[in-house]
Order: sequence, then structure tokens, then C-alpha cells
Amino acid sequence: ALKSVIDNLDDKVTDLFVVAHSLGNIVTRRYLADNHDPQTNRQGDPRLRRMVMIGPPNQGSKVARLMKHSLLFNTIAGKSGAQLAATWDKLEPTLATPSIEFGIIAGGQQDGDWSNFVLQGKDDYTVSVEETKLVGATDSLVRPLLHSNMMTQQIVLDATVSFFENGYFISESERKPIEK
Repeated sequence: ALKSVIDNLDDKVTDLFVVAHSLGNIVTRRYLADNHDPQTNRQGDPRLRRMVMIGPPNQGSKVARLMKHSLLFNTIAGKSGAQLAATWDKLEPTLATPSIEFGIIAGGQQDGDWSNFVLQGKDDYTVSVEETKLVGATDSLVRPLLHSNMMTQQIVLDATVSFFENGYFISESERKPIEK
């Protein structure tokens, strides 16, 4: 479906920037893998410039794995959530690491704040900061945000615009790439 949307954009659209939340990042990574040109080593549409991942379960999701037998979880998360929960080991190899510049915004509480007891370390109550990481990100940002509404928070909106315009969330000197 994502490919269909992108393929049907008007020719006047010359630059594409992707911002995705949660499972939308997995969908986008699958699109990039499925639409790879080995001759040019280009992923997806050639107009793609930069991507911001908000709360991405790039390493799978412990919460999804624990809830995989829940009717409520399966109703809300659907087939993609089931893949994330039950068959991550089969899904992960089908996902591309974006070849375009990409940044990751994760939710993580301050010391002493709320936390999801099933996750280790900082988390957004659904995905841990560690689960969001993907080697190759040119910048990353962790703020005390909840997974369910992080995409509507002003700090996320401002950081996303900054990344699209500049290639960093806050400043060049405060860039935090994710490396091996």
C-alpha cells in the first residue's frame, strides 16, 4: 500500500521525506527492502531524502511478544503486530536499514519517573530505547514521551522539521548517531 501511494504521487513532487510512528517504521523499512535497485543501490523512490522514525520497534518489541496471545492486542495491532510479536526472527531479515539519512526519536523517562516494569532501561511504556536503535541512524533523540501520543508532542514536531531541513534534531554539535 505504501508503494502504491508513493508511486501515484504527482510528478511535481520532487522531494519525499518520511516520518513514521511505531509499526509505520517497520512498514517503511519493508518497502525500502522490497524496492531496492541493485544497479544503483537505491532503495525506494529516488525522490526520498530523509526519514524520521518515532518510537520504532527496530529490534522487535518485548511488550508485543508478551501480549501476542491477547485478543485485544491482536485486534488493535493486527497482522503486522502479530509478525512483530511472534515471528520477529523471520520478519527482521526482510527489513532494510534505510540508505537515506534517518534519525530516531525515542521515548525514555527521566531517572525516577514512570516506567514499564517489563522493559529494561528507559522506555516510552511500549518500546524501550534499546529496541528503537538501528545502526546507521545519523542522529537520535531521547525525551520523556509516551508511545501513544509522542507523535503529537511539540518537541517531536520541531525535531522532525529540524531533521528534514538540516539532517539533525537539535544541532550539528549535538548530533548522536547510532554506530556499531
